[in-house]
Amino acid sequence: MSILSGSKDRGRDRIQAVFNILIDDLHNQSLPDGCMLTDTLSAIPEIDKSIADFISQNFSEIKAMYQGLIRLGKVDGSIQSSIPDEQLALMVFNLHESTIIPSTIDNDGSTQKQVVQDFPQLIA
Repeated sequence: MSILSGSKDRGRDRIQAVFNILIDDLHNQSLPDGCMLTDTLSAIPEIDKSIADFISQNFSEIKAMYQGLIRLGKVDGSIQSSIPDEQLALMVFNLHESTIIPSTIDNDGSTQKQVVQDFPQLIA
């Protein structure tokens, strides 16, 4: 992903940038509402194995992106958490996914933006 390379921003700043893009996209009226993967998981009671594998692969890629940014942040000093990278990436991924759900009632994204603004203190 381009967010992992080519930028001079620190790891923590890049994580925040991902969330800002996510929130902006969730409130972009020209894009479909929500997340296709999350919507699929919640709408279908029994998911075909190939669909489940596809969703799992996509979730793994998102977690890997966050893990890479966390490693970068630990190297550049912007993230000083002693929580192992993989575990911290899972927590950030869960924040990512939980950001999607309230987008349907947080019309302007202000609550989500506040969470994203406060979140770096948790991993500093």
